[in-house]
Amino acid sequence: MSYVQTSSSTITTSATGAATVYSGVHNGLIQTITVTCVGTTSTADIVCTGETSGAAILTKANLTKSATNTFHPRAQAHAVADGATTSGVVLTKVPLANDRIKVVMAGGGNAQSYTVRYFIV
Repeated sequence: MSYVQTSSSTITTSATGAATVYSGVHNGLIQTITVTCVGTTSTADIVCTGETSGAAILTKANLTKSATNTFHPRAQAHAVADGATTSGVVLTKVPLANDRIKVVMAGGGNAQSYTVRYFIV
């Protein structure tokens, strides 16, 4: 039986609206990422990657301000024979192995606060 691990990071943007934060160390598959923007005045952009692995996890422009944005990141599957991405909707959860999630934010407004929550199975 697998259990869901959760952790969160608080982002406070600089005067330029930018920030970089990291999750705790995780082992498992990324199920969900939520970004809470309650009380914010800007539509920020975020990019989430594995800190060590560099794995692409999530890229989202124009987060909905004053709301909680929920994402279920998935990676495109690849064919065994030649490594090409498969056609159609064949997606898999993004794995993490002893890695942190790096979240880079831009356009978040001056001194705005966001909460990113991670759900790993």
